[in-house]
Amino acid sequence: MIALYARDPDPVDVALQVGRLHACAAFRGWQDPCIFMDTADNASDVCPGWETLRHLVETGRIETVACVRLDRLGPDAETLKQWEASGVSIVAIAP
Repeated sequence: MIALYARDPDPVDVALQVGRLHACAAFRGWQDPCIFMDTADNASDVCPGWETLRHLVETGRIETVACVRLDRLGPDAETLKQWEASGVSIVAIAP
């Protein structure tokens, strides 16, 4: 399963990121990707989208994660490195 994730404190920016992720998914031919998003300032904020994504990755249901604006992930960016080391494909989309 493919997952698209966006996080930004500005809901408009989240919507723009999701649009970029949809374009990337269409370009790569990904069918029906799951979309997760959070409106948060940093990793200390509550991020239910991230928590759901993390659970699905850790239970082996997600094989590829695409993100825009990795700088918005804060310490959670390290989690992406761990996932990549365990075989999950990480796709970083330029903003």
